[in-house]
Amino acid sequence: MSWVIALTYLIEVKLFGPSQHIEQRMKLMQMIHKHLETNSVSVDIPMVEHVGQLLTDKALTLSVSEKSSAGYLTYWLNSDEKVAEQIRSRLGSIRKQPNHRR
Repeated sequence: MSWVIALTYLIEVKLFGPSQHIEQRMKLMQMIHKHLETNSVSVDIPMVEHVGQLLTDKALTLSVSEKSSAGYLTYWLNSDEKVAEQIRSRLGSIRKQPNHRR
């Protein structure tokens, strides 16, 4: 099975506020999450860390092909050890294929 995901826009929402107003912050966070829920990747952890955890938990590998991001996507993904390991394991399996050109 192969998945192709095209990321057009990536938006990170951070909510800051006084620590004594935790109830108000939680209500606001719930309102924001309700509107963005179907497009949310993670809550309370960096997205790249969440992607790494998903790859590890589901024993998936990741292949990346970049055209216009100047390598930033690969750089960003490799900033998390779990994602980097899944990319390396995919690269290793490609290199082991008999018809792989170098």
